[in-house]
Amino acid sequence: MLTDLQVIEQPGGLVFTGGSSNVDIAIALWLQAKRDKPAGKAGSTRTVDAYRAELLGFRAQLLAARQDLDSEPRLLADAAQIWIGRSGIQGRSKDTEKLRPPSSATMAQRKAILSSFYSFAVKRGRLAANPITLLDSIAVEEYHDVQPLDLDELNTSLALIERDSPKPMVRAAAVRDYALLSLALNSGHRLEALQLLDWGDVQVKGSGVYVSWRRMKGGKSRRGEKIGRATGEALMRWQGECLSVVGSISSDAPVWIQLAHNWMGGRLSKSAIADICRRRLGTSRFHRLRHTFAVVQEMAGTEVSRIAEALEHKSLDTTTRYLKRLRAQEVPNAEETEAIVGIR
Repeated sequence: MLTDLQVIEQPGGLVFTGGSSNVDIAIALWLQAKRDKPAGKAGSTRTVDAYRAELLGFRAQLLAARQDLDSEPRLLADAAQIWIGRSGIQGRSKDTEKLRPPSSATMAQRKAILSSFYSFAVKRGRLAANPITLLDSIAVEEYHDVQPLDLDELNTSLALIERDSPKPMVRAAAVRDYALLSLALNSGHRLEALQLLDWGDVQVKGSGVYVSWRRMKGGKSRRGEKIGRATGEALMRWQGECLSVVGSISSDAPVWIQLAHNWMGGRLSKSAIADICRRRLGTSRFHRLRHTFAVVQEMAGTEVSRIAEALEHKSLDTTTRYLKRLRAQEVPNAEETEAIVGIR
């Protein structure tokens, strides 16, 4: 019933088709409000779809127990507690599947989605109360998942990328991957900003290579950012290999392209870049390159204000907490302690 509900705006007001209960109408209006928010505030279509999936999943749980989103608030709060804390599938094999409990951040997000719906429905007079207010707050550990790459392993992994292979396509893939990883580690930018680079964003001025980041978080951009010498050389070498593969490059052509025969020249997807990280560095979590950038910048003596600017943090406090969390993963004076207590 709900999946068929539509909201049609007519001169006389809104008309609902495919469903008529207050719950159906509340959900339809809530989702429409999410989609109609000004650009930059509503989130992506994928985000709105995730909101819809979360709420409909919770409703399906209620319907299975002969309840609905307008049931008694205490009952709904108990059901929401179970829903928010449900485990997720970590991986599947032929006969089994592994489950893992949700992180505090995931639980907080689920709670926020349900509360958003109920707050909206109460405000619009469709439902009587927000049962999510009866739940205890969920403490989210700040930057709980930050984890830089081991620098010795990183050096080894980069050195093993076979950029001088006599096989043209093997060499091209290696040169591309090395340039991509180098730029990520040298700039600290997010995956989307890197993935959406076009060749028109790359300029050579004198002996330096400059990159314009036009698709940063929140619609921001940064033009003409000079990158490191070796990274610039790696990027220019990839441009030469790219030309040999596709024949010509326009300013709006993607920097990072597919090299598989059927998809030759197409822009690499985010998942494809994550796979490059997995194959070359042993992790599919691209964000770890950003964590590594932050740690190395601090080790190099870069001022926190400059690191904050590079990471697009809004305040120095955010960057300070970020770096503190990264440092917390190391045991202070570990080797000195070993020597004192006699660990050999």
